[in-house]
Amino acid sequence: LLGPDFFSGWGVRTVGSREPRYNPISYHNGSVWPHDNALIASGLSKYGFKDLAGRILSELLDASIFVDLHRLPELGADALSGGLFAASLGGGFGIFVIGSVPGDFH
Repeated sequence: LLGPDFFSGWGVRTVGSREPRYNPISYHNGSVWPHDNALIASGLSKYGFKDLAGRILSELLDASIFVDLHRLPELGADALSGGLFAASLGGGFGIFVIGSVPGDFH
């Protein structure tokens, strides 16, 4: 999931970049969903892959610097390049992470 096909640099894509249907600004064919990434990070952390979980969470938080009000969108295109930024599902990312990450997560 953190290889070049699926990891965009700020999150895990819904479809790998080598897939024929890949389109990073589509709804489910390569876009990055912050709330899905929070679930992925939680699962990785639960099974002991805290370094990988930390990378996903760190990159998402870094990406929020470039979004108005530092608010993560519902979904977005690679490198926040004008993709689909709607709804407030991305806001649940932070709440989910704060509530689900074990105390020893760094």
